[in-house]
Amino acid sequence: MKDTKANLDAADMQRRALLQLGGGLIGGAAAALPFFAAPALAAGAPGLIGETMRVVVTANNAQGKSYIFKDEVIKRGPRPLIWQHTAQEVMGPGGPNDPKTMLPSSMPAIDPPVGAAEWRFATIGPSKKKKGEPLERAPGKDGFHRTATIDYDFFLHGGMTMFLDEGEVELNAGDVVIQRNTSHAWLNYTDGPISFLAMLVRV
Repeated sequence: MKDTKANLDAADMQRRALLQLGGGLIGGAAAALPFFAAPALAAGAPGLIGETMRVVVTANNAQGKSYIFKDEVIKRGPRPLIWQHTAQEVMGPGGPNDPKTMLPSSMPAIDPPVGAAEWRFATIGPSKKKKGEPLERAPGKDGFHRTATIDYDFFLHGGMTMFLDEGEVELNAGDVVIQRNTSHAWLNYTDGPISFLAMLVRV
């Protein structure tokens, strides 16, 4: 029992040290770019995947406003399909009024080149905004941004809140977000950094 606790404590220390490599942290009204560290996890960290996995999918409506298209729990099996996009359906399955082409990015500096993908370790620090304070849901305001990508986000810590043009959702460790070229903001209302793995795919 002592060895297990020691291993977890050591893993936590390694993880905290890794998070510090990310440089500055996004929070609240900051309109800065996300800061990333190397995509590595501390050995011996406790597992995040149970028998089920929560998957949140975003979409854009006919007016280009982002919203939560799907929030579901899938069972872990031999090869469960979490998400798929194809050459014929480059955005993947979405809402009935989804735009058929990518909406313009408000943060082109972090978009990978067309046809490329990037896998990053993202860290977001505590928000300067208090929970319940109103947000200005516009690009460049209160952390809102959109990339010309489909993103696969896997959360390593709980307590992150994802805001969209219409609605918001709290995310926990082990949750997956499929971010489909939608305007969004990440707000961390906890007192410490929250990290997630982010795969950005430019289609």
